[in-house]
Order: sequence, then structure tokens, then C-alpha cells
Amino acid sequence: MTHGGPALRILAFDTATSAITAAVRDGDQVRAEEAVLDNRRHTEALAPVIERVLTASGTRMTEVTHIAVGIGPGPFTGLRVGVVTALVLGSALQVPVHGVCSLDALAEALAGRHDGDLLVATDARRTEVYWARYAAAEGHATRVTDPAVTKPADLPPDARTLPCAGRGPLLYPDILVNAVAPQDVSAGVLARARGQRDSPRGPHGAGADVPAAPGRPGTRRAQTRLADEWAAMNGIRLRDLTWPDLPEIEAIERAVFPDDAWASASWWHELATRPRRDYIVARDAERVLGYAGTDHGGEVSDVMTIAVSAAARGRGLGRILLQELENRAILKGATGMMLDVRADNAAALGLYTGAGYDLIQTRRRYYQPGDVDALVLRKFLTTSEPRPDTERAHA
Repeated sequence: MTHGGPALRILAFDTATSAITAAVRDGDQVRAEEAVLDNRRHTEALAPVIERVLTASGTRMTEVTHIAVGIGPGPFTGLRVGVVTALVLGSALQVPVHGVCSLDALAEALAGRHDGDLLVATDARRTEVYWARYAAAEGHATRVTDPAVTKPADLPPDARTLPCAGRGPLLYPDILVNAVAPQDVSAGVLARARGQRDSPRGPHGAGADVPAAPGRPGTRRAQTRLADEWAAMNGIRLRDLTWPDLPEIEAIERAVFPDDAWASASWWHELATRPRRDYIVARDAERVLGYAGTDHGGEVSDVMTIAVSAAARGRGLGRILLQELENRAILKGATGMMLDVRADNAAALGLYTGAGYDLIQTRRRYYQPGDVDALVLRKFLTTSEPRPDTERAHA
């Protein structure tokens, strides 16, 4: 293949399912596609797969004009590898990044062989599935329900017998009784959907454009949009914390921080000090799943708390809450974020260091009882130097 072909050159990849898949597409033609089945090695496998499809298609990285990435829903450990890779490449190449619902790509692949109602169900782990329902006609699939996560037995009875793509039927054959291919996302199909607008019931349910403008501000906008799409795909809504949320918040607080949970009076005080104090909750249709808060003190905003309920862990919600705090801090003019975290809180340390926070100080035997050290972490949100002060943070 020569390099004088069509100007449009789409690099697409997805890491939301068991397949690490990438493709290069020119218009209506897939030039190269590869999939590796391995749900535990997304970080190691994605870059080599991308390199091989670029080579096989005769495409130099600088010839890529668009990037399409699957945004789930899917287990966040794998999903974030694809999303972060897309953001980095989009920023480096200064090309648009398009987020596409991974369930939509599975439905679109099935629609070429099936007309009528169909179901997509993928593995959400914890004996649950990510799912959505579609109507297929003339080779295309239109999503008719929002993506959701549920126990297979709690799916609508009429949906369980529909032709079902994804790995859900393989995991739960007694409930999802009509298994059909494909089981995993095709990056070639995902690339075809890259230009369609995001709408729960829009054309083929594809994702919206995520502009990857040069430099850090453009990357932040892309991160914000993909985070919003991730939350929507997982049936989660982020909003400001209000006083009716406090009973649920306090229950999570006592479970997550049994040794130093904030009392009701402390929460009322925090709400009374808004807008300097800024708290958000994440909830699905039934309950609060997590919450987070920050103190906007000027050039530096301090993370006051982040907590996720036991039922919602393992899906990347903590990272989404942290990113929302960072976005709000930037809007307030902050150039940095700081926080304290217990030295024995491995999960919180993994969250913060993975998000780019660096250790700047250790406070010996800060947390009592137990004589546990507090680690002071900082992240620069812009190239300006923030002032190095902080207040109690709860992570």
C-alpha cells in the first residue's frame, strides 16, 4: 500500500473487554486489525498491538488523522489503559479523539447479521454484566436503553432471550440463553462509529468527539469529557452534595474510616463553609456510591476526603471523583492539589500516585490511634508553582 491513499486515517483501539484490539481504517476500509485475548495485560499488550497494525497498514503514526477509543463500560483497570493512551496520542499528534461506547461497537458488529431487537452483555465481574438493548435494521444498531450494570438475573425477562453478543452468555448461559458472536469488540467496527455523535438513543449510539487540543489544557478537557462519558456509561451521576445525602454519606464514612470518621456536626460545618469547601457525590438510581471534597484556598486546593462504598469499588470511581475535584480546582484558579493520606492506606496511595501525585513530606505518627504516618502528596495542575501548605485530608 502506498501513502497516497485517502486523507482520512483512523487509529482505533479498545481495552474494555477481554480483547486488546486495534485497527487502522481508511474511510470504509479496514487496512489492518489485530486482537489479543488477555484481560490482565492491557498495559503491556496495547502499544505492541498498535505498532503492528500501523506497520501492517503501511501507516506512519504522523499520518493518523483521528483516534477512536472504546470508553466502556468495562472494568476500569483495563479501560483506563486505552483511554489514557488515546489522550496521550491525541495530544502528541494534535488530532481529534473520539470516545465510543464499547457496547455499541459490539451491537454494530452483530447488526450486520441480524435485524430486530438484540442485547449486548459483557463481563462486569462481581457476578454482574454491563448491558444495553438495541434495535437493528439495515445493518446498523440503535441503542434503545442506556448502558447499565446489573446481576444477570435482574435483567428484564424479555431481554434474556434476545440474541446476545459479548461474553455475558458464556458466563451465565442459564440466564442469557441466546449467545451469538461477537464476544469482544472489533476495533475496525469501533473505527466506523468514530464520527457519530453521543446520544443514548442517537444514531448507532456512538461516542462524541473529544478535541485533543495541544498542551495540558486540551488534555484536561478531553479527560473531563471522557470521565463524564464513563460515568454515564456506568449509570452514575456526579452532583453537588446536599444535606439530604448526609445519612448515606455518614454510613459510608463510618465503614471506610472506622478510626476517625467525621461526626454529623463536622459534616454540617463543612456544608456551611461552602463555596470554599466543595463536596460532590456519585450515585446511581438507588443510592450514594461515593463522595469527595476539596478546600479551595487559593493557588492550592486541598483534597479533604474521598470515599467509595464497598459495593462500588473496583470500577475506577475513586479516580473519577478525584478528577472532578481537580477540574473544579482548576476552575477556581488553583495551580496545584495537595492532600494527606495514611501511610498504611495502600488503595488510596495507589489512586493518588497513579494520578500523578508526588510525596513531598512525611508527618510521623500523625494519625491516632496507631501512630500511623501521614504522607503529604502534591500534584501540579499547571506549570506555575503552588504554595506548599495543606490541611487535613481524608483518603
